[in-house]
Amino acid sequence: MNLKRVLSLLMVLMLVVGLGVISLADDFPAPNKFSDKPVIAVMTHSLTAESTQRDIQQLQNECDYRGWTLRVETPGGEMGPQLSTMESLINAGVDAIILIYVHVDALGDAIAEARAKGIGVYCLDTEAVPGVIVNTTMPNGVAGATIAYYGINRLGRTGNVVVLNCKWHIARRRALAAEAIISDFPNMKILATEYITQASYTQDSYDYMQNWLTRFGDDIDWVLGDWDALGMGAARAIMERGYTVDDMFVTGCDGGSSAFQEILDPENPFVASYVQPFEAFAHELCEVIDQVQNQGIAPGAPGSIVPASKVIYVPGTMVDETSCPPPGSNINSLFDYYDPNAGPEAWYNWGTPYTTK
Repeated sequence: MNLKRVLSLLMVLMLVVGLGVISLADDFPAPNKFSDKPVIAVMTHSLTAESTQRDIQQLQNECDYRGWTLRVETPGGEMGPQLSTMESLINAGVDAIILIYVHVDALGDAIAEARAKGIGVYCLDTEAVPGVIVNTTMPNGVAGATIAYYGINRLGRTGNVVVLNCKWHIARRRALAAEAIISDFPNMKILATEYITQASYTQDSYDYMQNWLTRFGDDIDWVLGDWDALGMGAARAIMERGYTVDDMFVTGCDGGSSAFQEILDPENPFVASYVQPFEAFAHELCEVIDQVQNQGIAPGAPGSIVPASKVIYVPGTMVDETSCPPPGSNINSLFDYYDPNAGPEAWYNWGTPYTTK
């Protein structure tokens, strides 16, 4: 290898390492310590999704228990209103801001402004961009691997799969991990993969499934959806074409009342979902907020619970027709952290736990 190529590779390596340091470094001043009645603001696109409803309900439980005031803002999905809302929260002098499912990459200047004014900025299941103290989410690759092994086992290690993927990283990593594992089994075949757009995912999943049924018919054994809504769209197309769960099955990811209702329906080919522990995301995030802005323990200081990656990962669990909870169930009971004998001091028993519908 010539000297010029060596130097070029070293420069690339230095750039990659440098970018990694920049993305994880937190050169902002420490957030202000809490007053007697701190205000925790949440900004999310809307409260339509059950995942967001679960986030907010647990955050309310956490704030009520801790003596904090929760303020919720829903500016919609456009970047302009989100930026305006962020500026309003900064001007209002809230103590901390939690960002959920918003355009964090476009909010970089506002995040920096908030941090410069002593406001802590945190993300829940979104992204740890510069200025964000921590993000709490699940290991999406682990979720994808769990879904892959579930489907492979259900098929007896022999079958054909179609995959509804997407291009944004949170869900994309699930499908990529699942596809890598599926492809390594010699009698498993991925017939097709399509990438769903965020703007029209409900219709896209239905349309792609209709096209696949025309191309492959009942050669399809398994439809892997990146999240439940995609699986539900595919399941609707399957049933409309006269196929049943005996012909093919569908899996998703997220979990919640709508998914559970379909899983519990024996006529529906949607049979399983990897359930996300949104309540645990909210609790772990509030533990960090308490440590950083109540106890005054900065990330990286002795005893800090914030990892170097600025991401806390909490795994979920797989449910199918054999383990799906009935309506009215405490959602926390699905996860490993739950102890049915725990008393009111257990965080998942604070306030009003989310129950399935």
